[in-house]
Amino acid sequence: MGDVGACWDNVVMERFWGSLKHEWLQLVHQPTRGCMKQDVAVYIRYYDLDRNHAANGELSPVRYEQMAEKKVS
Repeated sequence: MGDVGACWDNVVMERFWGSLKHEWLQLVHQPTRGCMKQDVAVYIRYYDLDRNHAANGELSPVRYEQMAEKKVS
């Protein structure tokens, strides 16, 4: 691991927050804090359930895990 504040310490979360910021929050008008909280919850569901990830062979994380479980069984 790197020093405090080094991006490799938390690369997965840095990638998530970067995606949230650039793919979602800057594209959608957020009139209130409540709307933003709701939109973040929607984005997290999208990120985990629907969004394809190159590292997973262009599958969503949930679909990738389901396929991995089938291979183990």
